[in-house]
Amino acid sequence: GIEQLPAVWRELIPEGMLLRSMQLEGLLAVASKRDALIVAKTSGGKSLVFQLSAAALQKASLAAGEARPPIVLCVVPFISLGGHQADCANDYMRELYRVGLLVRPAYAHFVERSVEGL
Repeated sequence: GIEQLPAVWRELIPEGMLLRSMQLEGLLAVASKRDALIVAKTSGGKSLVFQLSAAALQKASLAAGEARPPIVLCVVPFISLGGHQADCANDYMRELYRVGLLVRPAYAHFVERSVEGL
């Protein structure tokens, strides 16, 4: 369960929130410094995995005195979804900063790219 996650990760999860098995598996992979590829249907809970991972990795890297926090990359297939995901991630990061769970602001950016010929 959630107790398998490092303490810095657990404190970023709202009290009473239940994680789906796919979410916990993804979070455990990233917390163990392994790459994670999560494929799930719309509203399957993928956003929590990359948003929480980004916040936890930033918090842990700053606590360890690292100059540059790691990057969390999320690839989305739809332009409108990408913008929405970045907005939601920014809302989450702002709230974590506001309540003191992040020591400095963190940001999500959406970059639109097209692949011609596909």
